[in-house]
Amino acid sequence: MNTGIAKGKTLTAYHSLKTDLQNAGADFVDKTVQVDGNLITSRNPDDIDNFVAAIDKALS
Repeated sequence: MNTGIAKGKTLTAYHSLKTDLQNAGADFVDKTVQVDGNLITSRNPDDIDNFVAAIDKALS
């Protein structure tokens, strides 16, 4: 189902979610962390250090 809820956003996640994110209108990127406005996404638990650093930067 194409919801468009993420239209215009650039997001990352598990690769298995790529189609779902694209169906929601997002631009999917394969990066450890993606920041788009106030949305901070990461791919998987292995990316936690970069994810935490991005959150820390956003809150500073």
